[in-house]
Amino acid sequence: MSKVLNEMDEGFQALKKITLFTLLGAFLSIGGLVTYLLLQEKEKAAQVYVVTDHGTFSALRKEDRQVSVYEIQNLVRTFMHQMFAHDAGSYAEKVEAGLHLIDKAGGKRIVYDFNKGEVLQNYLRLGTYTSLVVDSVLIDMQQKPVTGRCFARQTIHLGERKKEFPIGIRFSVQESYRSEENPYGLLLQEFDYILYAPGSTGPAGKK
Repeated sequence: MSKVLNEMDEGFQALKKITLFTLLGAFLSIGGLVTYLLLQEKEKAAQVYVVTDHGTFSALRKEDRQVSVYEIQNLVRTFMHQMFAHDAGSYAEKVEAGLHLIDKAGGKRIVYDFNKGEVLQNYLRLGTYTSLVVDSVLIDMQQKPVTGRCFARQTIHLGERKKEFPIGIRFSVQESYRSEENPYGLLLQEFDYILYAPGSTGPAGKK
């Protein structure tokens, strides 16, 4: 009889262990599933779609971040080279890329000026092209929003001949969403032209 009771007790103990391990495994599985679902929700929350004048694009929701002066300077240099240095073959693509880095009002103003000056028509008719040298990008990080100025020299090439034109602009900078079209997550606003006289002293000749 004692032997039977011992065997029964051992059986109950084994069953108890199996039950505990089963419950533990179930809890771990549920915990893993909950963690996975939470991560999926977080990823979905970070994914947004930005509707712009150029279409709808997938982007990542911006988080609080400290924008550095170098990010803004790189944005401005990229913008200037896209907008003011091209030829007949690259004009449309580069201007389109530049428009993703500036607000609607500023972009429309630049394109209007290009159309009025028949930039593309001159490229096609005369075989001209433009190149650009950025002399300086000055950023005031103390202003809210951040403001800046850029001074550059655009050269129009016609065969062996070339003519240089100074370009000065001022702007403010607004945080936006990072996307394939705008990896900086920054947007130029309040765009305007300012005087730039290379070689002179004072603000108009600042390099």
